[in-house]
Amino acid sequence: PENRRRMQEEYSVHGKDRIRNFESFYEAQLAWEETMAETLTGRLQATSGKCRIIVILGKGHMRNRLGVPHLTALRVPHEFRTVAPMPVDYPSSVFDPDIAEYVLLTDKSEPVHRPRMGVAVQPAASGRGAEILRVMPDTPAAKADLRKGDVIVSIDAVPVNGAEDIQRVLAESGPSHRLEVLRGKKRMTIEAEVE
Repeated sequence: PENRRRMQEEYSVHGKDRIRNFESFYEAQLAWEETMAETLTGRLQATSGKCRIIVILGKGHMRNRLGVPHLTALRVPHEFRTVAPMPVDYPSSVFDPDIAEYVLLTDKSEPVHRPRMGVAVQPAASGRGAEILRVMPDTPAAKADLRKGDVIVSIDAVPVNGAEDIQRVLAESGPSHRLEVLRGKKRMTIEAEVE
């Protein structure tokens, strides 16, 4: 169940132009991670634990020690550690314990700037809006008091149904935004300044 939740968060931030739905995404990611874990298992067995192996993969494939590390450990018990590179100016905390056991701080990130609100979302069950799965600390969403379970219906009067819609609306305008949000049965307007 934790692995499925991890992939749900990953799905919420992926571009979905060619992805039918979450189940398709989940099956594809799981097949990819199972293949990587099987390859790594073969290598671990071939070395009989006599050498250290470094595996380089995206953070999404190891978050919470799940994904490839977990699937490999199910096949062949072994010790492992996860390390994630993070730019020193990472927008949310580099001390998030879910990122990895160790964080390697790198130089500042590239100057390419995409406005971010600081939420992980999924399409709302009703079919209208984007339900917030997680609010990152010290982000515009946290400062605007957005909460897990809130449903963002629109931003600046533009309907949104997922992460792509939110990113598109934020990129097309300035830093100040008006969000229409459902919190339970209550509809509210929230002002947010994005970074």
